[in-house]
Amino acid sequence: RYESDGGEWFTAKGEEQEVFAQYATALGEHFGKNKATTPPTVWCSWYSFYTHISEKNLIQALDDLGDLPFDVFQVDDGWQRAIGDWIPNEKFPGGMDKLSAQIRRTRRTPGIWLAPLIVVPSSNIYRQHPNWLLHDKKGKLVSAGFNWNEPLYALDTTNPEVLEWLSALM
Repeated sequence: RYESDGGEWFTAKGEEQEVFAQYATALGEHFGKNKATTPPTVWCSWYSFYTHISEKNLIQALDDLGDLPFDVFQVDDGWQRAIGDWIPNEKFPGGMDKLSAQIRRTRRTPGIWLAPLIVVPSSNIYRQHPNWLLHDKKGKLVSAGFNWNEPLYALDTTNPEVLEWLSALM
């Protein structure tokens, strides 16, 4: 159900593959078909370095890829100051602009991982904007899980300040 008017629903019953095929067709009709003929090939830092990445080792990895046919070079978790603070940490002294430029020089598209709707208590966003966090009816923070050795909390996307911040971030 929705709190207010609006919203469309898709319901289906049947075999898994049949239901997913129906859903994909409905999405295509609603949003239009993807014009890409083949999906891009992606090199992702997660599978080589986990969270132990730096500007230096990613530039080396980019050089080591040579002519291997990757369309996207994705920088995954470990580049940010904290979950919620989507600013390069000290391991990226040149910032993301410098790294993106180097990726583009190899005729690849830069990609970056982030989780824009969650924050951890060690982040500046959590400490500086407690009113941005999702609270229950009793005023308690709503848990969004646990990862990175910290509890996760969600941003309240009904808050116009949060939406403005997310828009600027993207």
